[in-house]
Amino acid sequence: MAGKYDDLQFRGSANFPLVEDELALRVAGYSSKRDGWDINRFNGQDVNNVDKWGMRAKLLWNVNDDFSLLLSGDYSEEDSRSFVPEIIDYKAGGPSVMNLPFGYFAELNGVALPTADPFDFSVGANVQPINRVDVGGVSLDALYAMGEHDIRWLNAWRTYSTDSQFDADFSVFDGVLVYQNVDLNQFSSELTLTSPSDDWVEYQGGLYFFYMNMDTSDRNGWEQGFVGAAQYACNYPFGPLTPFGPPPVNPNEASTCPFPSAIFPSPTRNINTNTHETKTVAGYGQATWALLDELSLETGLRVSWEKKNREGNTHCTTESGAVCPPAGLFGPDIPDRSESFTTTKVQYRVALQYEPTADAMFYASVANGFKSGGYNQLRTPVNVSDQFSDENSINYELGARTSWLDRQFVFNLTGYFTDYDDFQAQVFDGSAITILNAGRLSGSKVISSTCPMRSRTSVWGAR
Repeated sequence: MAGKYDDLQFRGSANFPLVEDELALRVAGYSSKRDGWDINRFNGQDVNNVDKWGMRAKLLWNVNDDFSLLLSGDYSEEDSRSFVPEIIDYKAGGPSVMNLPFGYFAELNGVALPTADPFDFSVGANVQPINRVDVGGVSLDALYAMGEHDIRWLNAWRTYSTDSQFDADFSVFDGVLVYQNVDLNQFSSELTLTSPSDDWVEYQGGLYFFYMNMDTSDRNGWEQGFVGAAQYACNYPFGPLTPFGPPPVNPNEASTCPFPSAIFPSPTRNINTNTHETKTVAGYGQATWALLDELSLETGLRVSWEKKNREGNTHCTTESGAVCPPAGLFGPDIPDRSESFTTTKVQYRVALQYEPTADAMFYASVANGFKSGGYNQLRTPVNVSDQFSDENSINYELGARTSWLDRQFVFNLTGYFTDYDDFQAQVFDGSAITILNAGRLSGSKVISSTCPMRSRTSVWGAR
């Protein structure tokens, strides 16, 4: 497929029956390239382009009538000059990076502010945007029929790495530069036993193991242009700029300087280095009991143990050698720190299902769940902990599935209520994303859907 901006996309797949009824191979791949549709005002280069490719392969081996192996692998790669957003408004007195108006940058550099037009396909970045991502993995799925039971052993390894750099002030001015490196590897293994079907009780049980290691390094820097503009703002001949122009005030009065605690004597850089490690072990079981021909009961139980560990440090430097003051993401060094916590959770599910006819089914269920806690970056805003707790929830659900007029009309209805405790909320304070436990939260919803004459589907919902 081809399009504007030299857009070229290729997708394809092929199946290869290597040995009849025994060995087969499937291969698929894609490639996508496109020139950037925005022009960087700083150097005239196109940005926000696309350059990525990937492939996947599966090899199925039916060893015999009772045993089969499925080997899968995939890899994808991206290397693009993105992401550079468009500034909607360059008001001289309006906020920009770290609440420092663009007007100070422009006047200090003796240039006019760009005309903000979200449709001119022009953006600003005084550093080269980098977005490199590599993702891959391998899995092996072994299935063995042991009499009337099935045993499955699924193992998987995945890797993810990224190298990114972007201009965090989103302008041609020398303000804030951010880069981040992530290197993640994870392995999981699951062993399950499944009972035969069409019995008065059907069950499944298994063991699960998961391990993850993630190394991260990120750098946030206030560059020389930002330092100069901040100092200029506090020594402006007529006081700091406002949306209505410079007010006639005394620039030497501290009250007229909007950035006294954020002005550094030289460019400042904060480097976070962290290693996150997660280990999970779980055992689970689920059974469906045929109480009557029309009535069944489903029960499930899972016990999970999880341990998380975070090792890291934060290093802040200034070109002048001065100590970093506590401001935003910057501050004195945080030496090497190692922290860990463990959690053990019991999860359950109970469901009742009633089928009075072949065209109607009603059900009710209750289940609990959890999302394990973790760690934010070492340096967090004031009054924000670098650790957050587990999120716990209980869900209640009622529903019906019906068909009418010889299945020419389908009507389904679902209602649920979920109660959260220590809900994990993502918060962006203008400089960093952190996760906080927001306390108790509940929500409910009713959804209905119809499908008349097998030709059109309508869905309604209400909270």
